[in-house]
Amino acid sequence: MANFQTALAIILAIIDEHKRVFGTPARGSLIKNVALDKAVEDFYYTAYWLRNRINEINNQEVANFAFDMVVNHGRGVMLLNRSVNKVFPGRVTADNKMKDATISGINANPGEVYKQMIEVRRAYYQSLADFDVFGQGWLNRLAKFPAAVMNFTTDVTASKKK
Repeated sequence: MANFQTALAIILAIIDEHKRVFGTPARGSLIKNVALDKAVEDFYYTAYWLRNRINEINNQEVANFAFDMVVNHGRGVMLLNRSVNKVFPGRVTADNKMKDATISGINANPGEVYKQMIEVRRAYYQSLADFDVFGQGWLNRLAKFPAAVMNFTTDVTASKKK
């Protein structure tokens, strides 16, 4: 039952975001005229990618990881701000707001910030009360992100999704 409720909540959020961005469609037209996968893509692109300025991160792998953080954590931007501060102490307030200083810090040293993103995320997982239950799965997910990104020290803009 919980899976159904979660799926329903996501679908309703997608529909609400689609209405907010593209206007309210005629009754019944959302399902008939807009493929669900396109509606989902539009929702994540506007609600997470653009709203959190992920499109301004020059390194695509770092942007993908940042996107995953903001989608899967209510405090994803706060975790990004903490990561930037580990590389550039005091650069940005560690709240849940994406700032110019966050973006410029990530872009100035994407490899080092990426390393800190992994460590900050790991520490965040370990701080959660249900880490004993779900922690191994969370850490397995974290391990799937490419380690090669940590060697980047300059901007990599190839295949960048704007």
